[in-house]
Amino acid sequence: MGKFLRLVMLMTSLWVYAGCSDKKPVSDPLAEAAKAKISEIAANPATTVEAQASSSSDGIHPIDQVPQGVQFRQASAAVDRGDFATAERIGSELATDAQFGVLSTAIRGLILAKQGKFDEAIRIAEEISAVPVMQCEAYVIAGEVFQRQNRLKEALGAFQNALELNPRHVRANLWLGAIYYDTGAMRLATNHLRKAAELDLGDVNSLLLSARIFKEYEQFDEAIRDYRELLKRDLKADVQQLVRVNLAECLVALRDLDEARITLKDCVESPSVLATRSAIEEFAGDNAAALSLAQSVLKQLPTDRATGLIAGRILLVQRDWNNALPLLERMTQSLPYDHEPRLLYGRALVGSGEKDRGEQEIRKATELKDMFLKFADLHQEAIKRPQDAALRVEIGRLAEQLGKQGLARNWYRAALGLDEQNADAAAALKRMNGVP
Repeated sequence: MGKFLRLVMLMTSLWVYAGCSDKKPVSDPLAEAAKAKISEIAANPATTVEAQASSSSDGIHPIDQVPQGVQFRQASAAVDRGDFATAERIGSELATDAQFGVLSTAIRGLILAKQGKFDEAIRIAEEISAVPVMQCEAYVIAGEVFQRQNRLKEALGAFQNALELNPRHVRANLWLGAIYYDTGAMRLATNHLRKAAELDLGDVNSLLLSARIFKEYEQFDEAIRDYRELLKRDLKADVQQLVRVNLAECLVALRDLDEARITLKDCVESPSVLATRSAIEEFAGDNAAALSLAQSVLKQLPTDRATGLIAGRILLVQRDWNNALPLLERMTQSLPYDHEPRLLYGRALVGSGEKDRGEQEIRKATELKDMFLKFADLHQEAIKRPQDAALRVEIGRLAEQLGKQGLARNWYRAALGLDEQNADAAAALKRMNGVP
């Protein structure tokens, strides 16, 4: 293990205790020595990141102040797209530059990390770390290697070290947002996703994910903020419609129905637009209009959850059991772990005279709701305890019980990423993958 990699591993402990958990920082002589060593490596005041950045009034990193740096960022973006030919072409151009040839080496490191050639990528990270101005990029390459190896603690430490050297590093913010999202630390995820979008006005995906997180956690005011920021940007027509529909759904949740209508005004008619308009009319008290819109969606998408629930609720109010029962039975069959359509189905059965069957469905719906509420509570707890691997195993187990197999795998992988010795997570993944 080279000197740079040892420093990354040692510095990780600083971020785990001081930056990524609710534990108080502890005194760690090895970590302090590592931090001192990094300062020693960057001790030349003529070439350190700190010295060069401080000479700029806007705090832009030295790499981003030169045309070659712009080329390097373009190559990095090409690597993310899997366009290695473009990245290698830019790397070849930079390789001939006597002063900035090291950027070509860094591009090669990013490509190797993306290709899964981790040992070679780490060797390049160690090599470029000897150049003070490149230490931030060395940490990013190391972080990408660790992330792809699911060594999430080390990845977090590496990307946090990169941000300590360059707080405006878009890539480091993006990776931290992605890792925190994958491990359920949603508030930290949205902080970094928003920062990445602030630094790169062409970045749409970061704000889309941030808004989605807030919407799923019912923080609608925060989601609205992100969606409105997105509408200020140059969006493709389909993305703009997606943003408007989601913004309108958040407004409906806050009962701002007039603003929701305005938001949808210029949208092309589609099932999602009709579904949102149906929700608006239901909350406005116009059940006839809401039901008509919902049924038009269900003709195209017979198991659409949102409009199925709207139509189910209205049909129950109207005591229209003949139409309610087949709709809600279909919804229950397509969403067997969803308590809401099952509860409506149970009520429809009771109302139609099938009391025993109905009460059985209602009991099952109540059990599912209790599991769902526990699931939601554990998600909130995961936000407070971003380093707790055992908690993530518990969430994974509950996800399995709720039929969310893909989500369960993600939680088990997150647990292993935070604690590679976690036997419960390892066993669960083996079982789910059919490994004896």
